[in-house]
Amino acid sequence: MSAIILRSLVVTALIALASTAGAQDAAEVGRLVTLASQLEKQERFEEAIATYNRTAELCTQIFGLNHKYTGTMYGSSGNLYRRLGRYPEAEKTLQKSLDIFEALGDPFLVAEGVNNLAAVKYELGKYPDALALHRRSVKLFETTSGEGSVAAAVGRSNLAGVLHQLGHSTEAASLYRKSLKTLEANQDTQRKRLADTLSNLANVYLAEGDLARAEPLSKHAVELKEAEFGPDHFEVAYTLNNLATLHGHMGQYARADEELQRSIRIIESTLGPNHVEIARSLTNLARIRIVMDKAPEAETPYLRALKIRESTLGGDHPDVATSLEHLGSYYMIAGRYDEAEAAALRGLQIREKKFGENHLSVSFSLTNLAQLRLRQNRIPDALELLQKARAIRESKFAADHPDIAAIDMWLGWISMHEKKSDQGVADFDKSRRSIRHYVEQTLSVLTEPEQIVFLKEIDQPQLHTALSAAVVSKQQSGIDASAGWVLNGKGIAQQVLAERALVNRDAKNPTVAAILESLVAIRKQLASLSLVSTESADEKARRKKIQDLTAREAETAHLVNEVAGRSASRSEYVELDRVRRNIADDAMLVEIVKVQVSDFVDPARRKFPERYIAWIIPPAGDQKVQLVDLGTAESIDAAIITAREKLTGSLEQIRDQGEPDAEAELKKGLQPLAKLVFEPLLAVLGDSQKLYISPDAGLWLVPWGALPLANGKYAVEQFDIRYVISGRDLVPGSGAAAAGTRPILMADPNYDATPKEIQTATLQLFKNRSTAGNQQATPAGKNRLGTAPRLPGTKSEAKAIQPKIESLANTEAYLYTDQWALEAVFKSLRQPQILVISTHGFFRELAAEEAPSAADANPLLRCGLLLAGCNQPVQVASEDDEDGILTGLEIVATDLRGTDLVVLSACETGLGEVRGGEGVAGLRQAFQLAGAKSVVATLWQIPDRETARLMTEFFTQLAEGSDRSAALRQAQLKIISSRRERNEAAHPFFWAAFTITGQ
Repeated sequence: MSAIILRSLVVTALIALASTAGAQDAAEVGRLVTLASQLEKQERFEEAIATYNRTAELCTQIFGLNHKYTGTMYGSSGNLYRRLGRYPEAEKTLQKSLDIFEALGDPFLVAEGVNNLAAVKYELGKYPDALALHRRSVKLFETTSGEGSVAAAVGRSNLAGVLHQLGHSTEAASLYRKSLKTLEANQDTQRKRLADTLSNLANVYLAEGDLARAEPLSKHAVELKEAEFGPDHFEVAYTLNNLATLHGHMGQYARADEELQRSIRIIESTLGPNHVEIARSLTNLARIRIVMDKAPEAETPYLRALKIRESTLGGDHPDVATSLEHLGSYYMIAGRYDEAEAAALRGLQIREKKFGENHLSVSFSLTNLAQLRLRQNRIPDALELLQKARAIRESKFAADHPDIAAIDMWLGWISMHEKKSDQGVADFDKSRRSIRHYVEQTLSVLTEPEQIVFLKEIDQPQLHTALSAAVVSKQQSGIDASAGWVLNGKGIAQQVLAERALVNRDAKNPTVAAILESLVAIRKQLASLSLVSTESADEKARRKKIQDLTAREAETAHLVNEVAGRSASRSEYVELDRVRRNIADDAMLVEIVKVQVSDFVDPARRKFPERYIAWIIPPAGDQKVQLVDLGTAESIDAAIITAREKLTGSLEQIRDQGEPDAEAELKKGLQPLAKLVFEPLLAVLGDSQKLYISPDAGLWLVPWGALPLANGKYAVEQFDIRYVISGRDLVPGSGAAAAGTRPILMADPNYDATPKEIQTATLQLFKNRSTAGNQQATPAGKNRLGTAPRLPGTKSEAKAIQPKIESLANTEAYLYTDQWALEAVFKSLRQPQILVISTHGFFRELAAEEAPSAADANPLLRCGLLLAGCNQPVQVASEDDEDGILTGLEIVATDLRGTDLVVLSACETGLGEVRGGEGVAGLRQAFQLAGAKSVVATLWQIPDRETARLMTEFFTQLAEGSDRSAALRQAQLKIISSRRERNEAAHPFFWAAFTITGQ
C-alpha cells in the first residue's frame, strides 16, 4: 500500500524559500531540497533521509516548527523511513509531520499527513488505527480536491488495502475499481499508482478465487512498472511478488519460483538484504518449494523471512506470527515437534495479543497448534483447541462453511481415535453435508482454478478421511452414513467444473435465462458473504442475510431444475434411502472407491496405503448396506494393467494362436482381477442378477462383463451389468422431460479436410452462419493429439444401423459423414432422440509427476472426439472457428436433454481421468452432464464388421422392446453364442469393449 508523496510541495517550497528567506538561508535550503530529491531518485535512501531531516531542521529555524515546508520535509523523511521498513521511526516522523499540518489547519495538507501516517500504521499491524485514518483522509481529499481527483483515487486505494486485510473484500474491490477509472484517465502521469491499484485489485480477486480476472490485472501491473522504472527497480519487485503468488495458486510453480527469485534479487540490490519486503517473497518461495517436493530447500528462506520481520517489524507483529506458523508447519511435517511447538505457541500468543482471543486469525492458529498436538498424541489438548477454534469460526462464518467442516472432520478423527465411533460418524456426517452444500451453493460460482484446488486439496482428502471411519469401525451406522458420503461425493468434481457450460447453455432459453441470472446472483452474494468474516457490529445482520439467501438459493435452484429439465439430484444432498427406493427389487448397487485410508491410531502416520472399498447397497427393505474391502490398490491396479494389456493386444494373439487358445490365454490374464474384485462381491450379492456398478479409478477401464466366473462363464452371461457414475444417477430428476428430435448419426469424418473444405461444408449446411472469422485465420501449429487415421468402415456401420434407428425412433435419421461430420454440426444439436458418433475418441493423460496447467487441470478439457479437419493446423481466429476437436466441456454445453441414448462407436471413448477418488471424468460423464440418459461407449477399438454386427443386434433388441442395458447385453450374448458355434470360442475382444452407463 503506497502513500502519497506530494512532489509539488517540495518544488513549491524551493521556489518560495528563494523569494522570502534570506539569500544565504534560501540558497542552503534550496540546495538541500534539491540534493535530497536527487538522492531519493538515485535510491540512496539513507542519505536522502538525513538530508530531508537537515532541511526540516533548517526550515524550523527559518519559518518555525508549525510551517507547511517544515511539515513537508518531515513527511518526505517519514515516507522514506517507511520505504526502508524502519517503521517505528517512520511512525514517529510522520506523526510529527501530521501534527504540524493539523496546527496549520490546511485540510489538504492534513489529508496528506493523515494518509501517510495511516500507511505506516498499516505496516505496523495497527489496523483499526489505519482504517480510521484512511477513511478520514479519503473524505478530506474528496472535499479539497474533488471525488474525481488523483489524490482521492489514491486515498481510496489505500483505504481498500486496509479493508481487504480486515476481510471486507466486497467494499475493497468496489473502491479499487472506482480508483482505477480516475487513474486510467491520468495514466500518463500516474502509471505507478495505476499499477499498484491493478495489482491490489488482483489480490482481492485472488482471495475470492477469481484467478481468471486476477491474472491479466497482475501481469499488466508488472508491465506498467517495468515501463515506468525499468526491469530492475524495487517497484517492479513488489508487483512481481504478487504475480508470483497468483501463478502459485494457478499451479504454475516453476514460473512462480522464477518470479520470486527475481523479486528477491531486485530488492536485495536496491533496498538491501534485510528489507521487510524480502520476507514476503522468501515466505512465498518456501511455500512453492514445498509444493514442488523440494521441502529441504524451504527451511532457509522461512528462517530468513522470520529474522527480517522480527528485526524490522518487532517481535509482536502479525506478520511475525505468520512466519512462525509457516515455520512451525514445516517443522511438524519434518517431525521436529519441539521446534514446531515453540513456533506455533509464539504465533498464537502474538495473534491473541494483537487481535483478541476471538479473532478469526486466532482460530487458524489454534487449528495449526491442534494438528501438532495430534502428532504429539496429546489428544485432549488437541480436542480443546479444535473446539475453541470451531466456536470462533461458527461466530464468523455461515454454518456450512468449509473451514467449519474442516474442524468437524478433525473432531471426527479424534472420536475415532478414542474408539467413539458413533460420535466420529456424526462429526464426519456433519462435515460431508456441509461440504456438499458449499460445493453446490458457493463453489459453482468461483473460478475453475479455485474449484480445482478446493476439490483436489480439501474435498477429496476430507472425503477419504471420513470414509476411513466406516472402513476401520465396520459398524452399521458408519457403513450407512458413508454410503451417503460416497453417493454425494463421486462425480461432483466434474459436475462443478461443467456448471458454467450448463448455465451458458440454459441461458439461451429465454424462459430459463431470467431464473438462472437470479440464481447466479444469489450464489455470488452467498459466496461473498460466507467466504469472509467481519468484526463489525453488523455481524448479526450479515448472518441473517446468509440464511435468507440460502433459502432463496434452494427455491431458485429447484425452479431452474424444473424449467430447464435438469436433474435435481445433481444439486442437492441425496439421501441413501431415496437411492435405495430407486433400485429394482432384483438388483444391487455396487459403489466402489479407491480410498486413502486414514490411520486413527498413529497421528504422525495419518494414512495407510490406498485400498479399493465397495459399498453393496440393496433396494429398499430389510437388507443392510454391506461394506467389502477388496484389497490394496497396488495389487488391484497391477491386475487392471495386466487385464488391459491382454484385452487390447488380443487381435494379434488371435491371429497367431487361433481364437480358442487366445481366449484361454486371456482368461488366465483376467482371473487375477476377477478373483480380487468380483469374487468378494459374489459372496454378498445373494440372488441379485442385475448389478448397477459405479467403479472408481482404473476399474472403469476394464469390462466387468468379461471377467471369468468359477463356472467357466463370463460375468455378462450371469449378470445384467449396468454402469453409473454415481448411485445418485438412479434418482430421477424433477424437470420436465424434453421430447427428442430426429436421430443423428456421424461417421467417417475426413480428418484431413482443409479449412476451405470445412468452410464450404459449413456454408452448405448452415446458410446463415458467418465465416468471416475463418477468412482471417492464421496457422498456430499442430494440435497435441497427433494425426488421426481415417475410419472408413464406420460409414458402412452407420448405414447398416440407420434403418434400425429410424424404425426405433419412428422418424427419419440424419447421417453426416466425410467433411460434413463437423464440429459445427455437433454444436448445433438440439435434443436428438438418439445420437450415434463413430470416430476416434481421446483422453490426453498427464504423467503422474506432471503439474497440470490451468487448462489441463480440468479433465473435461483433456477428453473428446475427433471430427472433420482435426488433422489440420490449429487456427487462431474468431470464436466461431472450430478445429475439429470436440472437448468434453464443449459436449457438456450441447443440449442433449431429450436424448435417450448416445452411442460412441469409436476407439476408447469410455476412457477418462482415472486418478483415484473421483471416478472417470471422460466422455461418458460429459454426455450425461449434457442431459443424455444413457451412453454406450467403447474401451478399445474393435474391427468394423464386429462393431456393425453388435450395433445392428443392439438396435434390433431396442426395437423389440428391450431396455437399453438389456439390449446391449442380449447383443453381446448373441455374439458370444454365434462365435462359439462357429469358432468354438467367444473371445471378449470382439464383444466386451462396449459398455453402457446411465439410466
